[in-house]
Amino acid sequence: MERQVRVGDKSRPPTAVKKPAAAPAKEEKSLSSNAFNFIVDCIMVVSGTCVLAATMLLAFVFPAASKSAGYSVWGTGYDGWVQFLVANISIFLVLILLHIILHWSWACMFVTSRLSKRLGRKVVLDDSAKTIWGVIALIVVLTIAAIFVGAASFALVEPVG
Repeated sequence: MERQVRVGDKSRPPTAVKKPAAAPAKEEKSLSSNAFNFIVDCIMVVSGTCVLAATMLLAFVFPAASKSAGYSVWGTGYDGWVQFLVANISIFLVLILLHIILHWSWACMFVTSRLSKRLGRKVVLDDSAKTIWGVIALIVVLTIAAIFVGAASFALVEPVG
């Protein structure tokens, strides 16, 4: 026989009182990798456009560098525009490096898939191998740039007179 429980009946075991659920901790929103890639690419487009515009200005608006003394565009002379160009090239190169780093896994996958097809067997790189190849590629590029600058500095000819 079932026991009926009436309101106010003290014989019923006490039930746990449900406490209201605590508000979930607010999560800090972070950028997704796709959003970060997009932002880097947008800044890279702006920087690349600045490089292009400054290069065109120096090449087509100003007279030759040796004859540009005294000329200015928007209050900035030839040397100022060259400094602007060098700064933007530096920013652009850093962004390109960041872009390559962000897409390095994809680049390694692309190369290994092409090698796999060519060799007729599966080529796989683990994360450490990808990192090592990335460091080697960076060292090679920086070494080539350093050799170029070094050779140019030795080939520099001072004006006569």
